[in-house]
Amino acid sequence: PAPPAPPPEGAVPRGRTARLAALAPPGPPVDDGLLRRGAGRYAIYCTPCHGARGRGDGVVVSRGHPPIPPLPADPRRSMEAIATNLAGAHPL
Repeated sequence: PAPPAPPPEGAVPRGRTARLAALAPPGPPVDDGLLRRGAGRYAIYCTPCHGARGRGDGVVVSRGHPPIPPLPADPRRSMEAIATNLAGAHPL
């Protein structure tokens, strides 16, 4: 079989390798748009377990889920923990 054709210009890489590459240092440029997008994604995907402030007091805990450890206070450590799935709790 012939090798796959290269992706079209402007294509966005997907999958685990692409996610890890996007999070590798120095990472994407941090601007207002990225911060807004990140806050929106956190509100959707993270607050149910981690709570609005990352203290592990999300609504799932109030409904009987075992306690969830708080995210590290230093935002750089929080992102590292998330990016590397430090606790092994998140599917990649």
